[in-house]
This record gives sequence, C-alpha cells and structure tokens, in this order.
Amino acid sequence: MKQAEQTLCDNEMRLRTLADNLPDSYLYEFTYQDGKPHFIYLSSGVKKLHGIKAEEALQDASLLFKQIAPDLLPAYLEAEQVSQRDMTDFSMDLQFQCSPGEWRWIRIHSHPRKHDNGHVIWDGIATDITDQHLFQVEINRLAQAIEQNPTGILITDTQSVPCFTNQAYTRITGYQFSDIYVKPLRELLPTEMTDAEFHELNASLAIGKTWAGILKNRHKKGQYYWAQVNVSPVYDDTGAVSHYLYLYVDITENKNAEEELRRYKDHLEEQIQERTTELVLARDAAEAANRAKSVFLANMSHELRTPLNAILGFSNLMRKDDSISENQLTNLNIINRSGEHLLTLINEVLEMAKIEAGRVQLENQAFDLGGMMRDVIDMMQIRAQEKGLRLILDQSSEFPRYIEGDEARLRQVLINLVGNAVKFTKQGGITLRLGVRKNATAHLLIEVEDTGTGIAVEDQALIFEPFIQVGKYGVNQGSGLGLAITRQFVHLMGGILSVNSTLGKGSSFLVDVPLVVANPADITHSDDITKGNVVGLAANQPTYRILIVDDQLENQLLLSKLMEIINFPIKTADNGAQAIELFQSWQPQLIFMDSRMPVMGGIEASRHIRQLPGGKDVKIVAVTASIFMEQRNELLRAGMDDFIRKPYRFNDIYDSLSRLLGVQYVLESMPDEIVDEGSVLTSPLLDVLPLALRIELREALESLNSEQITAVIARIKPIDVKLYKTLNRLAENFDYPCILKALGDVQA
Repeated sequence: MKQAEQTLCDNEMRLRTLADNLPDSYLYEFTYQDGKPHFIYLSSGVKKLHGIKAEEALQDASLLFKQIAPDLLPAYLEAEQVSQRDMTDFSMDLQFQCSPGEWRWIRIHSHPRKHDNGHVIWDGIATDITDQHLFQVEINRLAQAIEQNPTGILITDTQSVPCFTNQAYTRITGYQFSDIYVKPLRELLPTEMTDAEFHELNASLAIGKTWAGILKNRHKKGQYYWAQVNVSPVYDDTGAVSHYLYLYVDITENKNAEEELRRYKDHLEEQIQERTTELVLARDAAEAANRAKSVFLANMSHELRTPLNAILGFSNLMRKDDSISENQLTNLNIINRSGEHLLTLINEVLEMAKIEAGRVQLENQAFDLGGMMRDVIDMMQIRAQEKGLRLILDQSSEFPRYIEGDEARLRQVLINLVGNAVKFTKQGGITLRLGVRKNATAHLLIEVEDTGTGIAVEDQALIFEPFIQVGKYGVNQGSGLGLAITRQFVHLMGGILSVNSTLGKGSSFLVDVPLVVANPADITHSDDITKGNVVGLAANQPTYRILIVDDQLENQLLLSKLMEIINFPIKTADNGAQAIELFQSWQPQLIFMDSRMPVMGGIEASRHIRQLPGGKDVKIVAVTASIFMEQRNELLRAGMDDFIRKPYRFNDIYDSLSRLLGVQYVLESMPDEIVDEGSVLTSPLLDVLPLALRIELREALESLNSEQITAVIARIKPIDVKLYKTLNRLAENFDYPCILKALGDVQA
C-alpha cells in the first residue's frame, strides 16, 4: 500500500512538473467552498496568461473571475451549472482582460468529479487562443468582405474548374455556383467574347500576366449587360500558379450613360454648328452695321463740321474788321455764339454715336492734373459769376499733381459736370474737390457739389440715359447727352460715376477712377504757341509758299485769308491730283491737305508727293472734319506731319506753321469783349426797364425764339448800355434761366 501511494505521489509530481512547462497553458483544480469559487491547484502558467501568480489566485479565486468579459460571464456560469448537474465536461472560449488595454482569448476545458465530501471538483486546462481567435476573425471578416463586395468574383483552379463565386457574381450574371460548377471556362466568360479575345486571355495567363477587357455579356434571364473583366493568376507559397481570379464589374449604367452622352454630344455639336452659323451671320451683320455706322459718322462729321468751319471762321474774320458797325458786330457775335453752341451739340451727338459704335479709344499720357483743374475753374468762373454763384476749388485734401490718363476726356468730364452744376444752380455755389482713395489700388476721386435744384430719387437713374432731361427744365438748351457721355468716358477709364442728390437742396457727382501717378519729367507741354490774335509776321521772317488743297471753296477762301494776314503766297487745288501737279510745278514748302476729296483723297495724294523729288522735305498738314482719333494716326502714318480738325481756331493754323516751319508772329490781344466780372444780373438791375418791356422779354425767353429775344434786348440798349451788354452776353451763352430768375414773376 505504501509503495502504491508513493508511486501515485511521484506520478502527481511529474504531472505537475509537466503542467508547469506547458506552453501558453495551465492546469487547474476548481471547486466551490461556502458558495465561493476556490482553486485547489493552479500550475505556474497562469502567471503568463493572466498576469497573476498561482499563489495569489489560490488565495483569492475571484482575481481570475473578475478578468472575464462581463458579457461572457453569464454564459460561463450557466455552462458550469449544467456540468455540475449532469456531471458532463464543458468547453468554452472566454475573453479575459489580463491588464489594462490587453485582452486575451482563453479556451477552457473542464471535467467534473465528485470529492469524498460530496463537492464537485473540476479538473481542467486553460489554453491561450488569442492569435488563433484573431486569425479566425480576420478570416471571417475577409469572407464577409468578399461576399459583400460589389465586384463579382469567380475563382477557378488551374484546370478552369470553378472553386468559388460570391453573391455579386450571381447578381451580375444571374448564375449560382451550382449552375456553373460543371460548365467549361469558355461558357463562363462573356458570350460576346470573340475567339481571338479568348485566345489572348489564355496566352496572357500562360505567361503569368493579367488580362483585362470590356465585354458585352448575356444575363441568365436573357438581357444584355456590359462588364469590365480582369483575370489574374493566384500564386501559392512556392510561387506556382494555384488558381485564377476573375473579377466582374457591371458597367452597364456607365456604358448607357456614355452612349447617351455620345448622342447628346452629337446633338450638341449639331446645335453648336447651327448656333455658330447664326453667330457668324449675326457678327457679320453687326460688323456691317458698325461699318455702316462708322461710314455714316464719318460722312456726318464731314458734312456738319465742314460748313461750321466756314461759319465760325468767316464770322471771326468779320468781327476783326474795324469798319463794321456795332450793330453788325452784335449780329456777328450772335452768329458766332450760335455756331459754337451748334458745334457743341453736334460734337455731343457724334461723340455719343462714336461711343455706341465702339470707336472711342483712350489716349493715356502724363499730364498736369493741377494745371488742368485750374484751367477748368478759370473757364467756368465767368459763367458762375454771371449768375452770382461761387465756384470754389477745395484743395484741402492732398492729391498728386502729375498723373497718367486721357487728359482731354477727363477735362471734358469736369467741364460737363461743372457746367451742369452752374446751369442748375440758382444761388449759393459749386465746390470742386479732389482726393485719393487707396485700397488694393489707388483711385482718384473728383467731386462736384452744388447747392442747386437737386434731382428727385426717381429721376437719378435716368439722368445718365442719352437724350433724357429730367425735371422741369424746359428753358434749358442742350442735347441731353452731357451726362451720358460723361459716364461713358468714366467707364472707359475703368471708373465709376455716381450721384447723391436731395431735391431742392443740391447734388453731388463723384468720379472714381484708377490712379496712376506720373513722373513730372514725362509731362508733354502744350503745343499752343500763339496766345493772341496774329496780325502779321515778326521781323526778318522768311516767306513760305503755301498750297491749300480742299474741295470746298469756302474752306479754301478761309485758309487763303489767314495766309494773307501773314503775307504768304498761296495756291489752291480742288483735289489730290491737282495738288500733285502743283507740287511738281510750284514746289511749296507747306501743304494744307483736306483728307476727303473727289478724284483723289488727301492720304493717297500725300503718299504720291512723298515719292516725288523734294517730297520728303515738304511739310503736309492734314485738315479733316473726322471725329475718329484712329484717322489721325492713319493720316500721320501716311506721311503727314501735323493734324488739324475742323472747325479749327485761327491759332490752330498759325501754331502748326510755327511748329513745322518756325514761323514767328506779331500778336495783338483778342478784341473780344472783356467780361466785367462785377456785372452780375440781379432783379434790381431790371427795375429800370418798363413793365411792358420786361413782360415782353419774359415771353420771348419762354418761347425760346432767339430772334425775338435778340430784338427785345436790342431795345434795352438806349435805356441802359451796361444792362444791355449783360443781357446780350447771357443770351449769347443761351443762359436763359439766369435772365428768367432775375425777371421773376412779372405780370401786367
């Protein structure tokens, strides 16, 4: 007996020694004492799996039970109860949190036996299966991904026998795995695949290459679909091909969309072609219309400005004649003023038409902004003083004196805005302000503020429209184009013109244009040479032969008279062909050449003359009624030395002679009436007139009958000469509102 007990003890020791050396496992004996779990035995492997020493767990079995995942503990306790009741073995995979953040899967296998005291004891083994469990999870996840993948998957062995298909393959093709298991590979592939494509596929796979193609196939139910098919070899661990992987992507919707897009593209191309044809026709029509408009403008400019040149020119010549009576001088002044007014209206209409035809080009040059502002103020000051108004240049803010821009058009913008302010202001004054605004770029700000009648809110959007005059201004003369042209010029400069006005209180117009500061050294000074009336040549001046070429007799006569003042010999020609003949026979030093003439125009004639002996030395001055700046460039490129636009001032002609030939003159101050700045028309000044005469004057003004107005004013001369001159000057400037304001409500 003792020997048997010793043998049993030895065997138990060997078993426990073996248990302590089990990899990733440990043995245990477990029971319940007083309703609490208790380990009778634990091998040392428990430390590696649970991080708890066997001695600690033997003292407190709950240390291990606390590590069991809470969601798995109820299942374990239930299995344990069944094992105790039925005395049957049980196995279970449990998840233990062995340390913070570390979870292990451990498989336990327990065998129940009854002790002599009647307690159930479980002998068991616990094995770490964490890696196995994670691997199985990955396998399950991979299998799930393959099954749920929208790409159809077919796997065959090297003999093309199907081994696997997923749900997407069945959805795309309509075939279950059982349907295709016995089918040859040729039937598994798209039915529309050609023999050549099938041979190419096999050849690619034979050399271990992937094959891809877009093929049309027939679904099990009969309808066609399109699939993107990729076939790749699958290699085993030895590097040998073990299987082939077929991937199917249903691209039927894409193909249908492509086909629809192709049809739409074809239709769109047809529409584009049709629209392009329409646009070409519209463009050609628009270009033809613009050409016609340009021709019309050129003709109108020539037809209107040419006679005005004669009207203004000869009236100015007659005003210089000392033998004419004062009454005749008055009539000539009226003719001249009316001609100037008519020229202004014509210029505005033609300028607007030129803008609409897209023929306006800006000329950006450096100029003296401060000097230009003073010139405008000086020019408009007389008109303001005649109405008893203050015209102030507010220079409180800093602004650059020298800038780059189109000086002529910016000057016209200022004249239009200040002129309008004077026109519609009865009392108070006009203030002109300059400033600079800087953000991403610098901007020049020009504000013209008046204390005039103001503009109603509903009219403020209309004032910039062509030929529109808002408010009750029936006595004001004009084309209604001033503000329209002003806004167009500002827009061409890249700026904005805005208005802020209150009816009865006044208006403020703001010009905001991009600012480019110029170098003072780049300023081109005015070419104006003569500052008074030319009455003859300076001493020791040479005599030059002058050829005048113009098809209009009156223009020939006007230029001839201007040359007679300085005693230059002249000859005249009616067209370019005659000019060529006279140049060859007479050899003039300077030619005034009209641009538009019958037989041969000025450009062609100038080119011919330049090719003749001495033709490179003669000075040729273009005299034209054109309003287009590009024609100026064309004339200069044709070989002309200078450019004068009709109607011209006399000094324009004399200045050209000075620039080209160095001619110097004897000057005399202009005999125009010197404006008496103190002679401002007020109501008391008119009180000297009989009531009947005042009523008659008001009726004439309201009728806008210039002849009647002139006649009534002439009757005032014997009563008050100074008043007569003031009224005459206002009437000649068409400033009827000023006179009406002074008259007031005269009644019989």
